[in-house]
Amino acid sequence: MRSTLYFLLFLISFTGQTLAQERNITFLNQHLFPTSDSSAYAYKSVRVESADGNSITRVFTLSNQLEKIIKVSFNEEGQFEEELTETYNAQGELISKKVKNLANGRYLIQYFDNGEFIGESVLTADRKYETWLPGVDKPTLSDHDPLAASPHVNQEEWTKHLVNNLRYPSQSRRLGEEGTVVLALLISTDGELHTLEVANPAGLSKHLSEEAIRVTRAYQGKYFAGKDPEGNLVESWLYIPIRFKLS
Repeated sequence: MRSTLYFLLFLISFTGQTLAQERNITFLNQHLFPTSDSSAYAYKSVRVESADGNSITRVFTLSNQLEKIIKVSFNEEGQFEEELTETYNAQGELISKKVKNLANGRYLIQYFDNGEFIGESVLTADRKYETWLPGVDKPTLSDHDPLAASPHVNQEEWTKHLVNNLRYPSQSRRLGEEGTVVLALLISTDGELHTLEVANPAGLSKHLSEEAIRVTRAYQGKYFAGKDPEGNLVESWLYIPIRFKLS
């Protein structure tokens, strides 16, 4: 009996250690990217990975208010990995639910306001947004998600600007530096660029970051302000990835 009890205690202790090893805590900046700068801490994520490779990540404010839950697993048919992201407001109410196919990047996102469904958007194969609203028989097609609170730019205009103006820094080319710079642009309600900063500075080359900032400041196209669920213009962040890859 005593040996059985010792075995159970050992098993419980070992299991607890195993679970603790699978639980990772990461501090994030205001843009929800990892940071080692303690002065930039705004959120923390707690990630738990199971033995079968599935994972659940919960994102909290520093005061432990739940912001997001991200679940990664294979779809029901086991054909591809999918990511389910739920976002919550300060009252703990669900405000969006996004299911993303990690194999091709396409996704469906549903929006809620005060617990009520207010519409959904699908990112199609040709990178357009197909948006459905309650009580409407046909979807609308757009190059941006009209239900998202975030601002946007004209994609064709922005792509043309990058093609004509983006330059690979010579220092980075010599050093073989690559990476994706995610820029955070704070867009005012009148569509003006208010603040520009790198959202994911950890581990990035400063040369790549500087070039991404330079080419974005040189953009002369128009920005479109974000809107809340009632259609009111709001100051909000626009995130633009710029990838640098050597051929």
